[in-house]
Amino acid sequence: MLKIASLFNDQKKSDLTIISKCEKVFYAHKFIWTLHATKSEWSSSNTINLDFREEIVLELIRYCYTGPLNCSKEMFTDLVQLSTHVGCTDLWTSLHDQHFREDN
Repeated sequence: MLKIASLFNDQKKSDLTIISKCEKVFYAHKFIWTLHATKSEWSSSNTINLDFREEIVLELIRYCYTGPLNCSKEMFTDLVQLSTHVGCTDLWTSLHDQHFREDN
């Protein structure tokens, strides 16, 4: 996982640009993205515009590359919506598990 994490937001080696609501640009890799974001419309695009705040998009991308989730209570709802929007079911499951762990 360490080698994959080193590719996180690496502009030189990326083949995918992800743009947040405030037009912050993130660099990713189609291979990594399609492992997590299962909606088919993402597979053929070189640029993806997501109508979500920068920190929400960043957390999704970070999760795809590193695995661990760093979700504050303030981010929870937006991350659930983003994970649903892109079809990232493993992130949704992690959010769900984290939420119920905190409630108990």
